[in-house]
Amino acid sequence: MSLNNRGNFMKLAPLLMIAVISAAAVVVLAHGDKQNQSEISFSPEMSIQACSRDIACWSDMNKSDYKSACKEAIEKTSSHYHKWSGKTEDFESDDVKWLSYNDSTLTISGSNFEDLVDVGKFEDDKGKVAYQHGQGRFQKSSFECDYDPSTKSVIAVRVSPKK
Repeated sequence: MSLNNRGNFMKLAPLLMIAVISAAAVVVLAHGDKQNQSEISFSPEMSIQACSRDIACWSDMNKSDYKSACKEAIEKTSSHYHKWSGKTEDFESDDVKWLSYNDSTLTISGSNFEDLVDVGKFEDDKGKVAYQHGQGRFQKSSFECDYDPSTKSVIAVRVSPKK
C-alpha cells in the first residue's frame, strides 16, 4: 500500500467505524433486551436470520403482523356474531411455538374467542334469511393460527369449542 493510499484510508477509518457502530446500535435497538450478545450482527440481513432461529425474537418481531392477520382469519370462522373476551376484549395469544423451525413459521394459540351458537334462523316476511340473536349463547373457544412471516399470511386456522 502506498503512503498516499494509506493516508486516504486513515482519513476514512473514523467514518467506517461510525458506520459499523451505528449499524450495531440499530440491530440492538430493533431486537431489544431479549437478543443474546452472541446473536448481534453487523448486517441487518444476518440479524433477521439470527432472529428467525429464536422463537421469542421471531415472535416479537412479527407480532403486529400475525396479530392482525390471525384475528381476521379467526373471526371469519364465526357463522354468526363473535366476541373476544379477556382483559383487553381483543385478540390475545397464550402461546407461540414453531409450526416449522426450518421454515420459520409459527403457530399462535389462545383461548379468548367466543362464537355465538344456538342462533335461531328464520325467513322474514320478505323471504330474506334473518337470525334471532336473542336466543343464542356464546361458546368459549380456543384457537390456533399457523402463520408464515415471510409471506405475512395465515396458513391455517383451527377453532375448537371448550368443553
